[in-house]
Amino acid sequence: QAQAPDVDGEVEAACAKAAEVEEASRRPAMLAGFAREARLRHARGAQAQIDAEVERLRAGWVHVHVAEWGVARARTHGWWDNYTYSKALAEALLAAEAGDVHVAIVRPSGITSALRDPEPGWTDAYLLTEPLIEGVGRKRITEFPGMPGCVIDTIPVDLVVNVCIAAGSRLLQARGRPEALPRVYQVATGDTNPLTLGEIEKIWRGHFAERPFKQEGSGVPITGLRQVTFWEDADAFAAKLRGRYVRPLQLVQRAVEILPYWEHAGVLRRARGFAVKQWRTVEKILRLAKLYSSYTLNEWRFETSNTRAMMEALSEEDQGRFPFRPQSIDWRDFWSDVHIPGMRRHVLGETDELCLPHSRL
Repeated sequence: QAQAPDVDGEVEAACAKAAEVEEASRRPAMLAGFAREARLRHARGAQAQIDAEVERLRAGWVHVHVAEWGVARARTHGWWDNYTYSKALAEALLAAEAGDVHVAIVRPSGITSALRDPEPGWTDAYLLTEPLIEGVGRKRITEFPGMPGCVIDTIPVDLVVNVCIAAGSRLLQARGRPEALPRVYQVATGDTNPLTLGEIEKIWRGHFAERPFKQEGSGVPITGLRQVTFWEDADAFAAKLRGRYVRPLQLVQRAVEILPYWEHAGVLRRARGFAVKQWRTVEKILRLAKLYSSYTLNEWRFETSNTRAMMEALSEEDQGRFPFRPQSIDWRDFWSDVHIPGMRRHVLGETDELCLPHSRL
């Protein structure tokens, strides 16, 4: 069960941990390890390129270790991950410090690209569904923890913005009047227009069947996507992937590294690089599985009646300017012809006409 957070204590602990990990990443032995890996990745690169890779590796190491600590910290307090726990901390701080100031809390579910404004499919983030979509489209994710009948709640970003604007306007109108606890507006679709994990996976595969990704380097279309196999036990899923892929690939890496002068043999260096790249890809999938399994193995329903009542109370003109009709979203059209094409254009930088919505061909 989630506990009421000690905001000051948690912020202090997080800052201390971040400083500790940052310091550890700059120790000579760690920097030497990053430099060794950077030289292997850029054997013929300029020193500036190697230095940049060292910093990228160091920053990535810090990010992973701080995030892992954050997840563990959140779970000790009854929260699933550091993301949801940080939201709880922010809300607790707001409630404690608001005083006589009228405040509102807007709680969106998983935010996706825009439905309409500033343009359909607009997004600038590779955060929530994007790693999963790309993993499915590139055949990197063929198995994943989840239950096909589990509702996956997402909401387009422009609908969230519209609710924020309306909530802010309502707060201004309430100035000078007594106000109860912070008003809470949940912004979601699961209670009015639910979409299950099995349905969303089928839509994603359908998109890539018509508009496939291309293999890096060769440009050959990635075809033959099969239905993702879902596991109802996240721990069993992780154990299988580690046993089937991670440990054998790490064994290849170590076997190469014990050979004399392997760094100077191109074929050995490439074999080692391939093994490292592959097991890191699997580790990334395992991190995604650990992060998302709470949402793909549990069915969360967010009540939005308060939000819908506020948006329906707007004038007819304002409802046209700031629409909020999540119940009318056509999910197949949204994912296949709006969100995924937008992700491919704005985030992945694709320009091929195959990644554009059908209406633009």
